[in-house]
Amino acid sequence: MSLDAYMTEVNSNVALFNQHVKITVEGLTARGHTTDDIMIGLFKGYMAASDREFVRYIKDYKNKYDDDEDITWEQLMTKALNKYTVLKQEGQWNALSPEAEQIVALSSEVKSLKDANLKLSKDVKNAKKKTSQSKSDDKDKDDSKSKKKKKQKKGEKDAWKAKPPKAGETEKKTVDGKTYNWCKYHSAWVQHDPEGTGPNACRKRLQMEQEAANSSGNSASAGNSRASYRNALTAILEDSEE
Repeated sequence: MSLDAYMTEVNSNVALFNQHVKITVEGLTARGHTTDDIMIGLFKGYMAASDREFVRYIKDYKNKYDDDEDITWEQLMTKALNKYTVLKQEGQWNALSPEAEQIVALSSEVKSLKDANLKLSKDVKNAKKKTSQSKSDDKDKDDSKSKKKKKQKKGEKDAWKAKPPKAGETEKKTVDGKTYNWCKYHSAWVQHDPEGTGPNACRKRLQMEQEAANSSGNSASAGNSRASYRNALTAILEDSEE
């Protein structure tokens, strides 16, 4: 595995990276291999780290190295580890750049504005709903009051219908162009004919008369049954005497 790939694998942990390089170099040396290209691998590996300040620091040393400044791979590893340690201790490892911080701040402001707008939209919607419900409730109350008043006025207007005529007064009169008769069966002034016949007759009177007729018929039938029983009994007694 290349050193830059290994740096990514250990999540830019320079300490682990250096440990891996030392073990690799010791293994190569033990087998008699040279490490002439170790500096190239180190620079590639360090510049694959995730921290921009650390990468900038390594690039400065690479430029010096490219300009033939004398630096060994051990010295480069020591400087890299020291820089990594300082950045970690100061809490600056993988810190956001000013531009990135500004973007994060703007994103936070945008989110806050969206949340505020969403809340405002919900509040307006709820307010409209409450207003609509309130108007509906008020209308229902007004309708109920209106119906109650109409019923009350009608009751007051028709109150005279329950007042019977005084002694000697006629049992027929005209109110608002309509003829009314006092009906003793309804105990009220009505427009039908209390004692008449036909479609304008008092239905309550007709019902009472029908019930009375049925009752009378049942009584007569019961009487006939009792007479027949007596006649049969007399005939039986006469036959036994003979």
